[in-house]
Amino acid sequence: MFRILTLCMSMSLFGLSMSSTLFAAEPLPPAPPQDYALPANPTYVTTTAEFETAFASSGSKDIVLRDGTYANSTYLCAGGSHRVWAEHLGKAVLSFGLCFSTPRCEVHGIKFDVTNDANALNGMVITSWSNGAFLTVTDCWIYGHRACGSWNRDGMG
Repeated sequence: MFRILTLCMSMSLFGLSMSSTLFAAEPLPPAPPQDYALPANPTYVTTTAEFETAFASSGSKDIVLRDGTYANSTYLCAGGSHRVWAEHLGKAVLSFGLCFSTPRCEVHGIKFDVTNDANALNGMVITSWSNGAFLTVTDCWIYGHRACGSWNRDGMG
């Protein structure tokens, strides 16, 4: 389970030698989605139109999707540094992707079920670009049905 690395360094200038052992852990497998606490005083939405309005707004909001399926003919782009939560883990389902271009956005507990790449920016279900650094995606399910690809962007955590 662990690899042992031994580093040897010689410092000939001082006539010293050093040896140290480091332990490098193998990566852990992904953990299944976990329950979480919702933020205080969020904006609750129950329809795609309400979500689109909240998500497109500027500033920073905690947006909670009530249980249900949210459908749209295209992806949505965040207008601000929003944090989006499913009210109950996996019970809010989006049939479209999300894109983020502002820093410190978050997505929690949402199930993405995207069957058409037109519903995702460049075929990507979740996209971070431009200033969208430090996007956090936790406790989510992402189903692209082979219609969508994947993209690893610096800053996603």
